Amino acid sequence: NKNTSAIVLQRLATDTNNSVRIAVASNENTDPQTLQTLSADEDISVRVNLATNKNTDIRTLQRLVSDRTVAVRRELLKNTNINSDIIQTL
Repeated sequence: NKNTSAIVLQRLATDTNNSVRIAVASNENTDPQTLQTLSADEDISVRVNLATNKNTDIRTLQRLVSDRTVAVRRELLKNTNINSDIIQTL
């Protein structure tokens, strides 16, 4: 939901249901700190959605460059915040 506050999203980021964490990772209201936390999520779909979130900060995007899953690294290319260093590394 686009009206969900950052505080609520922060709490939902630790939900045991991966569908909830996927929704948090893709929500445009999720703050960069919460997105950074989600970058270590065990669920690939969470990290894939995180890779394209426009609020994901550059430090977290750089962390995802070395993600073990190709799909996560591929989705980084769709994020308009990536810089040339990330593109070269990919």
